[in-house]
Amino acid sequence: RYDSDPSKSEPITSMCYNEKEIRDKFNRLQYSKAACILKMLSAYIGEKNFLDSLKHYLSKNQHSSANPAKLWASFNHITKIDISAIMKTWLDLAGYPIIFIEQSKDNPTEFLLTQKKFIKGALLS
Repeated sequence: RYDSDPSKSEPITSMCYNEKEIRDKFNRLQYSKAACILKMLSAYIGEKNFLDSLKHYLSKNQHSSANPAKLWASFNHITKIDISAIMKTWLDLAGYPIIFIEQSKDNPTEFLLTQKKFIKGALLS
């Protein structure tokens, strides 16, 4: 399984040069990771901005190949937020992050968030 073998973990965004590479790289885990990230992005910027960004991208690029840089440029344009920078770490790195939330002992309204790379059965820093 891809989620239990660090050597098989791929970033979501990666170059493919032939059909076999496409089949090998894009599996259920990749699509699941991408779906989670898109859902989080929609929650962050709001559904209207998310849909408007997709419409902008599709309208501007209707006769060209899919291009992640152009997609995030459309999100940047619509939201006025540097979505490209946010998505770079999520899409260009392999694996899943695991987030830890620790409540402050001194102030119950403050929290410390840390993250580490998740690999099934182990935490790697």
